[in-house]
Amino acid sequence: MELSDKYVLRELAGKGVLMPERVTDPSLRTESGALRAIGLSDSAFWLLKTFEGRDFTVEQAVDALCRHYDVDRSRAWADVASMIETLRSCGALED
Repeated sequence: MELSDKYVLRELAGKGVLMPERVTDPSLRTESGALRAIGLSDSAFWLLKTFEGRDFTVEQAVDALCRHYDVDRSRAWADVASMIETLRSCGALED
């Protein structure tokens, strides 16, 4: 999977966000016309920056989180699965 080309990673006011790249796509706007940005946790932002511009697997993401944050593997799996589900539902991740 990889980050959709509809979104770009940005850091705004010290927080990681996914910002729509193609603002002409109506699905990337709210009903009021504002851009639909996705706020990210620090670990999600770090993970997406790590794999930015390239394809990655769940296994690779879990391995990277375990190395970087010294987190339990089962916890990393749960966190990665949750992040992937959320980002896929927003159209921000593609297979």
